[in-house]
Amino acid sequence: AAPIAALNLTRADGSNLVVSRLLDMFSDMSKGAIPGQAADVLRAARAQSALSQRELAERAGTTQASISRIERGLEQPTLARLARILGALGWRMSIELEPMRPRGE
Repeated sequence: AAPIAALNLTRADGSNLVVSRLLDMFSDMSKGAIPGQAADVLRAARAQSALSQRELAERAGTTQASISRIERGLEQPTLARLARILGALGWRMSIELEPMRPRGE
């Protein structure tokens, strides 16, 4: 069974966002990519930061088109790239893993 992963975003001011999803840790993440929720996480973090895609792209050293593709789920960033983009928004990313318990426990 896949572990439960909580993706936590925190800021220096203490604000945070938490996204919990079931992830197959041995497929997509082992390749260095974070599955589909990258789009949700990035959109939520950018909304909290009140930046346009273009402004974020400039701060993160990428293109507006790339930010758009990630937010639409058409491009899957590596964990390192997602952390860098979120860092440009002022967020620090951490991931917590907990093993799933078999049903019936």
